[in-house]
Amino acid sequence: MPPPLQDPRSENQQRFLERELGLTEQQSQQFQMLRKQFFLQSNAIMQAIHQLRKTMTDELFSASPDTQKAQKLAEEIGAKHAEQERLSFNHFLELKAVCQPAQQEKFQVLMRDLLEVMKPPEPPGPPGEARPGEPPWGPGERPGDRPPQLTP
Repeated sequence: MPPPLQDPRSENQQRFLERELGLTEQQSQQFQMLRKQFFLQSNAIMQAIHQLRKTMTDELFSASPDTQKAQKLAEEIGAKHAEQERLSFNHFLELKAVCQPAQQEKFQVLMRDLLEVMKPPEPPGPPGEARPGEPPWGPGERPGDRPPQLTP
């Protein structure tokens, strides 16, 4: 297979890491090589997950869907997700090893920030209740439009 086209986001991420971590030229080259290897392996796993989901969807719309087959496909998808997580852990472990101790501290902060950004949204509360960080009034309302809520 021909190598995948370079993703502009990957280039931006590379430059971001170089700048934020203060990578040397040698470290940048190591990061780039490790990231290319990771993305090739990761892409193969994601392709396999996609194919398993397609097979599961085909089963869903078959004349008589086989729920046991669907269960097995779901388990295979879960195993692929676990493989992806192990691959990611090992990749970041390799990137960390390229860094000096001060860079590792910055890398840890970046990783924590990334996890925070990737956090799933908070589930909605009961109707009429404001979520943390949101104003207690709804769209199109202004403060004072609602009568005060009395609590017993």
